[in-house]
Amino acid sequence: MRRLSHSEEILQHLPNADISHVPNFLSPKECETLYQTFLSKSIWRQDQITLFGKTHEVPRLTAFYGEKEATYTYSRIEMQAHSWFDELLQL
Repeated sequence: MRRLSHSEEILQHLPNADISHVPNFLSPKECETLYQTFLSKSIWRQDQITLFGKTHEVPRLTAFYGEKEATYTYSRIEMQAHSWFDELLQL
């Protein structure tokens, strides 16, 4: 199988969705740098959820970024968007 270049895009058309994938969009070094940046700069939180009368910690950390007035709610957990930081905007 031939390796695709940075600029080649793979398109997949699905019912109600189009997927665009660009292999090697970022180099491994760029990926690692961004990963470490996102880990350190993101405002992470771990919420609690109540199921069948028992409260549990949600088994993942969440960070929600978007426009200032954006909100997101699931399972009665409401999140207000944090402002974008430079690396998120650049990506």
